Amino acid sequence: MLIDVNTYIGNYPFRPIRNNSAKELVELLDDHNIDKACVSSLSGVYYRDVMKGNYELLEDIAPYRERLIPICNINPVYAEAASDLKECIEDLGFKGVKLFPKQHGYDLTDDKSLEILKMAGGYGVFVQLPIYIEDLRQRHPMDIMYPLSGSEIKKAIQLATDTNFILSNYSFGAFSGAFKTLNAVQRGRIYYDISRLECLNKNYIEEVFKFTDRDHLLFATGAPLEYIDVQLIKLNFLTETLGLSKSDVD
Repeated sequence: MLIDVNTYIGNYPFRPIRNNSAKELVELLDDHNIDKACVSSLSGVYYRDVMKGNYELLEDIAPYRERLIPICNINPVYAEAASDLKECIEDLGFKGVKLFPKQHGYDLTDDKSLEILKMAGGYGVFVQLPIYIEDLRQRHPMDIMYPLSGSEIKKAIQLATDTNFILSNYSFGAFSGAFKTLNAVQRGRIYYDISRLECLNKNYIEEVFKFTDRDHLLFATGAPLEYIDVQLIKLNFLTETLGLSKSDVD
C-alpha cells in the first residue's frame, strides 16, 4: 500500500493551486496509483484561528475518509490551542498534528509549543513539521524568509521525549549534521519524508540510510503544491539503484 504522508487541500495565499479540493486530490491519487494520503488544510495555516481550517477539511473529505487521513493544524500560541488539540484527537478523529512555527511566529521549544508536542505524544499521534511549505527561493515577499533550523527541531525532539516526529520537505544538505547524531540517541522517533531528498545528481537517499532505516523513510509529495511524478521516480530509485525489494518500498 502506497501512502502519501504530506498533502494539502484548500487555498494558498501566494499563488493559485489546482487540484486543491478533496475530490480533485483523490482523482490525482488515482491517476498516480496512490492508495491513501495524509491531508491537512492549506487555507487553515493562514487563518487567525486554524481550527476553522480543520473543520473545513473534515467537511470536504467526508465522502473520502477511506482514502484521506485527516491531520490537524494547531497553533500553540493561540489561546485555545490545548483544547483545540483535545477536540481534534478525542472528538473529531484526526490522526496527527501539523505545526508551522515560522508561519505562526513561535519557537518549537517555547513552553506553549512543548505543551502541544507532549500532548501529542500522550495521545500517541505524530507531530509533523514541514520545514517549509514550498521552496523559499521563489518566495513571495509576504511569505516566511527562513525555514525551520535543524538545531531548533533537534532541541524540541530531545525535550518531547514521548513524541514521534515526521520531518517533511527535509533538506539533507541543510540538516544532516544535526540528525546524524540525534538518531543515535532518539532512533525510532524520527521519520523523514523523501520529498526533498535528492537522488540523481547527489545520492542523499542513500546517505540517509546511514543513520536511519527504510521503516523511517516515508513517501510524500506535497501535492497539489508539488508534482507527484517527481517523487514516484524516487521509488524506482529505491528498487533499481539501492536494491530494495518492492515489498520493502511498500
